[in-house]
Amino acid sequence: MKFPTSELNEYYNSRDTLKGIFSVFGDFGVGKTTFALQTAINCAKLGKSVIYVYTKPNLPFEKILIINKFSKEIYDNFLFIHIVNFNELYNLIFNFEFLILEHLTQNKPKFSLIIIDSITNLYRLELNKDNKEKNYSLNYQLNQMLANLTYLNERYNIEVLIVNEISR
Repeated sequence: MKFPTSELNEYYNSRDTLKGIFSVFGDFGVGKTTFALQTAINCAKLGKSVIYVYTKPNLPFEKILIINKFSKEIYDNFLFIHIVNFNELYNLIFNFEFLILEHLTQNKPKFSLIIIDSITNLYRLELNKDNKEKNYSLNYQLNQMLANLTYLNERYNIEVLIVNEISR
């Protein structure tokens, strides 16, 4: 993964144990999406293919348009997906392997990075304090998604960046 600052790259590249899945979290509006998009652009500049999944209701068009300003090769390295409910996200993550394999059979560059911005946003919208059974099911699904992302990281050597908001 090529982060947008040299300090982060130096820090993470110096540690062998920190490979594969990264989580970025913070309060609303601190720049998590900007950071994730910059990371995706940096990876695309290196010729790496990126899947970017955005789960919030309002797409950050002004930030996404920045990607269009780059060369066609960089733009072609992006697969941008907008998801609007938790079940869609769950199904997408479980079908990533088919997408990855289809990409490989078409002799396209392998995906190097998956960004989920944010994995818990839609999850929190579905939680219901009066329905514990549904919440157990949602927790199970969230754990399955994380397990599948871990599998994709290990099986296909695809790095994963997960963006989350802090909730209290």
